[in-house]
Amino acid sequence: MNLFLVTSPFQYLCAVEAKKSYNTSGNILLLVEQPREPGISHLAHIYNESEWDHVIHVTRKQRSFSVPKAIKQAKKLNPSKKFQHFFHGEYNAWRTKLILKNLNINTEVYFDDGSLTLSEYDRHIKTHNSFYRPRLVNDMVIRLQGLSAIGKLPMSKNLQIFTMFNINAPIVHIVQNKFEALRQRYNLNVPSVFDDSLALFLGQGSIGCDGTKKDNYLDLIKRFAKKTGKPILYAPHRTENPEVRELVKTIPNLTYHDSSFPIEIEIAEKGLSITDIGGVSSTALFSLKLIYPNIRIYTADQTKDDYLNPISYDEILLMTQQLKDLQVELF
Repeated sequence: MNLFLVTSPFQYLCAVEAKKSYNTSGNILLLVEQPREPGISHLAHIYNESEWDHVIHVTRKQRSFSVPKAIKQAKKLNPSKKFQHFFHGEYNAWRTKLILKNLNINTEVYFDDGSLTLSEYDRHIKTHNSFYRPRLVNDMVIRLQGLSAIGKLPMSKNLQIFTMFNINAPIVHIVQNKFEALRQRYNLNVPSVFDDSLALFLGQGSIGCDGTKKDNYLDLIKRFAKKTGKPILYAPHRTENPEVRELVKTIPNLTYHDSSFPIEIEIAEKGLSITDIGGVSSTALFSLKLIYPNIRIYTADQTKDDYLNPISYDEILLMTQQLKDLQVELF
């Protein structure tokens, strides 16, 4: 059997793609609940229980109890106690490592959860880092439930990455995610004709904290509008706070578009006929370029002065380079 761990709407899309690409059967989904809107609605719109042989719902609360409970449920569903693959989108997360520690898994497959793939590959996979995050009380609680605490866990001997990104000279096996399942479902392999009257801007998360500084963010939205010469349809990031929302609303010729689906699906489901999409070096810009190659994609040309957090800017640089390789235009 195969185990899939999903903690976000985009991870769910990647899990479905991995299931198709690896042609797996006997699939168990560990579905972690979403903490807030619009993540709850986005996941509800794309989740299809019939796609899975078994689904185990996992709460985010009291993870020292919820994750062990899910592990035990997965064991009961698999009489052989051996899993051919374990697919997940959080490489260095405690939840992921506890599952690896307590289940017999042949192949670990790490799929995308935003640009985290790029940074975690550089920080943890390329360097063969072991996971070691001891927590005395939590570890004791895990043992009292009959499971093993993580302790010091080395990198899996049989690790693969299922990704849409281009990783140069990889040290592990890479399988490319080309979103074939999504393209087939919406018949996106047939060229479409798009309207040229609006431009879509994808909002960035954590504005003023780990994201772009607030004033700089407003300026780059205006810069994108000037670049395209079109009114802006603005799709906020699912973590955007009310203060940023009110500031963005003051921009002339801008209309808010609260998505019902992840943007990769929203365009097809809602029939958004748009030729220009811009944003700030986001994963969505990369995935949209792969899924809708005829749409013009733009990413913001930024400097370290746009950020309060230098680590955030480093991650932006990684993503920007990937976008440049796809011939995405800077603005």
